[in-house]
Amino acid sequence: MTSIVVLTYNQLEDCTKSCIKSIYEYTDKEQFELIIVDNDSQDGTKEYLKSIESKYPNIKVLLNDINKGYAGGNNDGIKASNGEYVILLNNDTLVSEGWLERLLRPFHDDCKVGLVGPISNSVGNEQRVNLDGLTEKNYNEISKRYTTLNHNVVCETQRLGFFCVAIKRNVIDTIGLLDEQFGIGMFEDDDYCLRSIQAGFKNVFVEGCFIYHKGSVSFKKLATEKYQALFQKNKAYFLSKHHVDWSLSDIAFSYWHKFEDDLKSFCITKQDHILQRVLVRMVNFEHLLLQMKTVEDHNSIHIPVNTSPYIKKARWKIRLYNFKREFLYGTFYDKKEYVKRIIKRVFKFLMPNSDVNVMYELEKIKAFKSYKKVVLFPATIDYTYMKQRPQHIADALAQNGYLVFYSTLNHQTDKVSTLSEMHPSLFLINEKFLPILSHVFEKHEVVYYCLWANNIKHLPYLKYTTLLYDFMDELDLLEIEKDIIKQNHEDLLKFSDLITVSAEKLADQLPLSYRHKILTISNGIDIEFLDALKDSYNTPKEIVNIKNEGYQKIIGYYGAIAEWMDFSLVNALIERYPSYAFVFIGPVFNVSQEIYALQNKYKNFFLFSQKPRLELIPYLKMFDICILPFIKNSITNSVSPVKIYEYLAAKKPVISVDIVECKKIQVIDVASSNDAFIAKLSAPTIFNEHEIEAFLEENVWSKKITNICKFIEEHSISSLGLNTINT
Repeated sequence: MTSIVVLTYNQLEDCTKSCIKSIYEYTDKEQFELIIVDNDSQDGTKEYLKSIESKYPNIKVLLNDINKGYAGGNNDGIKASNGEYVILLNNDTLVSEGWLERLLRPFHDDCKVGLVGPISNSVGNEQRVNLDGLTEKNYNEISKRYTTLNHNVVCETQRLGFFCVAIKRNVIDTIGLLDEQFGIGMFEDDDYCLRSIQAGFKNVFVEGCFIYHKGSVSFKKLATEKYQALFQKNKAYFLSKHHVDWSLSDIAFSYWHKFEDDLKSFCITKQDHILQRVLVRMVNFEHLLLQMKTVEDHNSIHIPVNTSPYIKKARWKIRLYNFKREFLYGTFYDKKEYVKRIIKRVFKFLMPNSDVNVMYELEKIKAFKSYKKVVLFPATIDYTYMKQRPQHIADALAQNGYLVFYSTLNHQTDKVSTLSEMHPSLFLINEKFLPILSHVFEKHEVVYYCLWANNIKHLPYLKYTTLLYDFMDELDLLEIEKDIIKQNHEDLLKFSDLITVSAEKLADQLPLSYRHKILTISNGIDIEFLDALKDSYNTPKEIVNIKNEGYQKIIGYYGAIAEWMDFSLVNALIERYPSYAFVFIGPVFNVSQEIYALQNKYKNFFLFSQKPRLELIPYLKMFDICILPFIKNSITNSVSPVKIYEYLAAKKPVISVDIVECKKIQVIDVASSNDAFIAKLSAPTIFNEHEIEAFLEENVWSKKITNICKFIEEHSISSLGLNTINT
C-alpha cells in the first residue's frame, strides 16, 4: 500500500480537480490511499473536498483552520498515512499512465534508495526535460514516447524537487518529518534531501516516470519582493542549519554529471535515445547558466563601498594604522601574524575563483569543526569505489576526532569537483585543490598520511608536522616505473615519522635501520558494515533465480577478480560440485579470457558486476560458504584481505588457501593444497560463534588505529622538524 499526500491551498478549478482526476484515472485503486490536506483554502476547496470524500474510494480529507505552509500541511498528511511508501504530490500536477509502479521500482531494486522523484516539464534541477509539443492536454501521449525508451533508467542526485517525491517509510522513521521552520515553503525539499543523504540513503529520479507540473502556482501569486524575501530568509536558515550554502552552481554540476553519464553510455551503445536524454535538458541547462550569469553580473556591479572615495580613504588609513601598530611597533608574534594575514589576502587575490571558493569553504570548516589534528590523505583509490584499507583508515581517524581530507582524482566512481562532505569530520577534496589546505591550516596541526609511494610528490609544497607512510602492498602492484617507485619508497621510509604496514611479510622486507618506526596493522572490520548487517534485506533477484534452479549451496566470492585468482582451483571446484552455484561479484582485471571460459563451460558459474559495498550484504547473506581461491605468491602472501573480516561478520564459513595473513586467523578454514580446499568445500569447519565475535571485536578499525592516534598525539614538534622535507 502507498499513501499519496496531496496538499491544497486554493486553486480548486486551476489545479486540484484535475490533479485528483488524473490520480484516479491512471492509478490502480487497490494500490493506494489518497490523503488530501487543505491549508485553509477560501475558494470553495474545503466544500468540494467534503463532497468527494464519500464518492472516491480510499480517500481521506484533512481540513486545517490555518495555512501551515508546505512542510506543516504535508506533515499532517504523513502522520495520517499508513503506506509503506509516502508520495508527496503537489496539487498543480497531473500524473501519467503507469506512474506509480515506475516511481516505486527503485525501492525494490536497491535497498539503499530512500527518496525517488520523476522527470517533469517544470522543476528546478536535472529532473526537468523539454519534450517537443508537450501541453497539458497531450502530456500523457507525448511523455509516453520518451519514458518507454527510458523505462529502466535510474539516476542518483543530490536534490529532488518535491512537487512529486516518493519517500520510503524507513526514511521518515530515521530522519523525521519535514522541517516546519521553513514556513510557507522553499528549501524544505533541499533540507530533507540533504538529511536523507546524511543518514545513508540515496536520492534518485527515474527517467521512465513523467509527471506534468504546472509549476509553483502558489509562489507565482506572491509579489516578487515577497518571494525574494522568503527565498533569502529560508536560504539563510538552510545555511545556518547545515553550514552548506545553496547555489545555482551546485545545480549546474548536477546537470553536468548527468550529461557525463549519459554521454559515456552513448559512446558505448550508440543508441539515439540515450543522446536524447542530453538534448532534452540542453535548453534548461542554458537557462540555468543565464541565471548564474545574471547573479554574477549583479554581484559584480553592486559594490557601493568601492565607489565611495571617502570609504576608500578611510580603509587605507585603517590599513596604515594596523601596519604601524602590528608590524613596526608590535611584538615578534604580532609581526608574524600580520605577515601571514597579508600573504593570505594576496593569495586570495591571485587565485582563480574556484580556488577562492574552496579556501572559503575550508575556512568555514576550520571555524565550525572541532578536531584533534588535520589528516591529509593524497589520492589513491576513489573513496566511493570498493572500500579498502585507505578508506577504512580515513574513516577510523575521522571517528576518533580527527578532521580528515581524503583527496580524489575521480578515477573510478568519485565525482568531486571541489569539496564534498562524506561524514561529519571527513571531506573528499579534488586533489588539484590539495595545496590550498596549507594556506588554511597551520603546520603544527597537520598530519600527512602517504598511502602509496608516489604520494611523495606533494611533500615539497605541503605544510605538515607528522609524516606517516602506509606500506600496504607490494610495490609491483603500482603501475609506475620500477626505478621511480623504488626511489619514492626509499625516500618515504627515510623521511617518515611512522611506517605502518598491513602484513608481516611487508615489514620483513624493510631495512633493519627503520624497524624502530614500524607499526604492523592488519586490516579489519568497520562499525558501518557491522551495523548494516543487522538490517533486513530482500533477496536479490539474481539469487532468487539461482535458488529456483535448485542448487544445494551458493559458494560466494566478491572483490577484484584479477591475476592473483587461482583459476585452476576455481575450475576444479566448479567441476567437482555441479550441484553448487558459484557466485563471483566484482570488477574483472586482466583475466577476462579466463572468466569468459568459465562462463562458457559451466552453467553453475555466475558472474555479477561490481556493486557498492553495502549493497553486497544481501548477496553475502545468501552465501552458504565464502571462499578465497588465490594463488600463493609474494603478492598474496603480503596482503591482509579485507573481505575475510566481512565474511566472518556475516557468520559465514570461510575457506582460504594458506596465504600468510589468513593462516593467522583461527576462525577460518585454511587449506594447504588444492585437494584439501576441494575436500573442505563439502564439509567446512563450523567455528564457535563466540570466538568469531571476539575476533571481530579485536579487529574493529576504531581499535586497530589506536596506536596510530597515540603516536600522532605524542609526537613532539621538535622531533618532527628533523624529519620533514618541506619548508
